[in-house]
Amino acid sequence: TAANLRKLADNPAVLVASGVVGTPHAEAAIPVARQTGLPLVGLRSGAQFLRTGQEGVYHLRSTFEAELDKVVAHCVGAGMKEMAILFSNDSFGKSSRDHLVKRLAESGITVISNVSVERGGDNIKSAVASTSQVVKGSHAPLGIALLLIAKPMLEAAREIRLNHQIIAPLFAMSFVATRDVATKPDPSLAGLGLVTA
Repeated sequence: TAANLRKLADNPAVLVASGVVGTPHAEAAIPVARQTGLPLVGLRSGAQFLRTGQEGVYHLRSTFEAELDKVVAHCVGAGMKEMAILFSNDSFGKSSRDHLVKRLAESGITVISNVSVERGGDNIKSAVASTSQVVKGSHAPLGIALLLIAKPMLEAAREIRLNHQIIAPLFAMSFVATRDVATKPDPSLAGLGLVTA
């Protein structure tokens, strides 16, 4: 991402860059944009740590934190006492997890499992198995947060529902509302809450 943006910035015909999707890509692009003076318009990352008021950096979506605050509010309203978290092992997942853990603690909801998943989902089966073992041992009302990109989120939901037979509510962030999720019936997505701010 940084190398591509530098090439664009070196071209005098390019006035602005757009279409940077995802936290790791935005994290790589912003320093180059700041160094070269090339404006970044429409970043599609909700990471709060990327929003430091940099001149020439314009975000398209709300923050991940705003979405996660809505998840916590829903969980409090539903009387949930515990939350299991599967998060992407990258800057997006870790910052989202950290915020969610903090907000859940402030709201009196206990995090009973906190497991990382490789960004591409390579370890999804073992991560879900570890989480499922803890979830099945709980007797409190709980939810499962899937702080993952779209493909691993779908794989995790299928593992949770079909292979581990867990019916607890699942929560994911708005950017996983892809065409596949919206248009293809999938019984493993029953009870999936897609939250947006």
